[in-house]
Amino acid sequence: MPKPPSPVRPATPCPPASAKKPAAVPRAPRLTTPLSPNEAKRMAAVLMAMLKE
Repeated sequence: MPKPPSPVRPATPCPPASAKKPAAVPRAPRLTTPLSPNEAKRMAAVLMAMLKE
């Protein structure tokens, strides 16, 4: 697995994150499985958006 998904795990359960972006909730279970390049890009985009906020 690529390194980016690892920091995502603690961020996903956060109430503020799930409240702002409901789409992050269904993604949580996917972190346990290998991410496809497209999903990795999505997670990176979410992280960048969260950091900017």
